[in-house]
Amino acid sequence: MELEEARKRAFNKFRKLQKLETLCPALWVKIKFNRDWFYHIVYKNSKHKRWANEQIIRFQCFLDVEEIIKKSHLYQEYAVKTEEIKTRNHGQNTFEKKIVEYFWLVWVIVHNNEKSRVRVVLRKISWKDYAEYRSVIPARNTKWYRNFIWPID
Repeated sequence: MELEEARKRAFNKFRKLQKLETLCPALWVKIKFNRDWFYHIVYKNSKHKRWANEQIIRFQCFLDVEEIIKKSHLYQEYAVKTEEIKTRNHGQNTFEKKIVEYFWLVWVIVHNNEKSRVRVVLRKISWKDYAEYRSVIPARNTKWYRNFIWPID
């Protein structure tokens, strides 16, 4: 699959998901999709772009995100941080320190009779009543203590 085809399929899926609010049974909150996920798939950081084959893999994994979120009843990893979040206050953009929770859903997907582990990253800011989808990561290079495979129904 070429990069442009993978990108187009992922954007079509994103347009459908952006209109919906998906309930995640693991967190018992609604998940909203915004455009931040695309930046993480295409770029490693602000100066370096990912290789094309790595982008293709991540775009393909994005196609399974909705199913992963709807079916997962456990989150395998969790982190709490205090971050500066951009907020709009009386027409001006300001940065405020907020408590941010990150949740990782680890899942095994099968494509072409080949199993691969995928991590879906969700972020919940303390004052919001929903979580945001952040990224999908093919979890080939996870640490041994993070390699949990939970039973899948």
